[in-house]
Amino acid sequence: MKTTMKSPLLCLLLLLPLSACLDLSDSQKDKAEQLLSEMVLKLRAANLVEAVDSEFLPSQCADFFVPNGAFKSGACITPMSIKGHVASVNLSGDYFGGGIRLLGGGSGLDEEFAITGSQFDMDKPEALAGEDNAQDTPFSEINTVIGTQFNYLDILFALPRDGGNEFWTLKYVFVDQPFTDSPTYIEGNTPGEYTLSGDTVADCIADGRPSAVQDAIDNNSDLLGGVDGAKAGDIMVCRKLSSLFPCDGEDFEWLNTTTNTLTSTRPSDNQVHKFKTLSDHKITCQTQEQGYNLDLGGFSINAELYQGVQFSAEIDRDSKIYEFQQSGDNASYQQGSEISMLIDFDVRKSVFVHDADTDYQLSSTPDYSEFENSSDALLLQAIWFKPVMVWQNSNCTPWAPGDCQSREGFSVTSGIKASINFTLKGATEPPVYECDNTTSTVTCLGDE
Repeated sequence: MKTTMKSPLLCLLLLLPLSACLDLSDSQKDKAEQLLSEMVLKLRAANLVEAVDSEFLPSQCADFFVPNGAFKSGACITPMSIKGHVASVNLSGDYFGGGIRLLGGGSGLDEEFAITGSQFDMDKPEALAGEDNAQDTPFSEINTVIGTQFNYLDILFALPRDGGNEFWTLKYVFVDQPFTDSPTYIEGNTPGEYTLSGDTVADCIADGRPSAVQDAIDNNSDLLGGVDGAKAGDIMVCRKLSSLFPCDGEDFEWLNTTTNTLTSTRPSDNQVHKFKTLSDHKITCQTQEQGYNLDLGGFSINAELYQGVQFSAEIDRDSKIYEFQQSGDNASYQQGSEISMLIDFDVRKSVFVHDADTDYQLSSTPDYSEFENSSDALLLQAIWFKPVMVWQNSNCTPWAPGDCQSREGFSVTSGIKASINFTLKGATEPPVYECDNTTSTVTCLGDE
């Protein structure tokens, strides 16, 4: 992120890091931010505001195509950061099969009943280590898409407002928090057919051990970055006067679409501003011999790779030998038994601003009057992360995401691209197991 400040704001820059380093209580931190916010308002009154590089301000962009509603016009914003919690990562391409799962999958709960995954910053190259299912496709297949499944996303961006630039963070909520009280459903034989089971997630996992439900609550308390009481599909906002002010969990608010007011208490389901196609997700949970088959939801972002890759894993007993190569680049070929993965998402202009009754489409010389004069409620409902906007304006359903892929001959994409690379090291050949004289041949062969 690149921002520039006028010199009188240097004192503010010095105070913010200092307040973060001091051992302050939550109430003291709130008081410090309140005082700093008052300073910002006084500086704004003197026409001294935090400036933002033009690349991070709303700009002209091409019309964006969505499955229902064809092309939509508006403005684009490059986020200052996109962070979240990723539950799974996989590779796929134009071939038969399920792709290559590189991270995550399964029930989504570890032995401590915590949702598995990793904190993720999409604006920076991310290194993830390990895989759990990389043997699905041969090395000859070309993988052209990287798929990620998120439990939430925080998207920070700058907005020109009447009093100066403001800095909003949208929180897209993709799973309930807490999820233990959520009802579960039984999936029928027909796609999209669900019936209430009569049980909650807590009922499903309670037999795991006496502390299972409490462990699930305690070990997932920060699942949504500090927000509690949110439901899958909720869209929340944190508004700050400076990009240097952090957004804590209690800073996020819901929009009541009936009263057009922002509130720290979640409105009723029919009033809350939300991502409607995801809010209808049906949670399923079945106990298995070992663990649970639990589907809490999440949101998939499929990014087209700038350059396709080839990847495979050769399995031998408990070992795996991986192969990787950038498509068409023989010099990039690697082999090894240990894997780490680097994903670099291109999130430029990935936030889209559109409203049917308001002209947010900017001229070549941007006129920000519509951004400056719109109410917070109107502007919030006009701002969308492109992958979410595609799904929101489609016939996609949580149980059939592939239904989004094309409409009327157009290829529908998320608006996100990415580069991917791997570092492979360690053994390049599977170990050779030999029987010794003390082990019977039959037993040894069986062990291999």
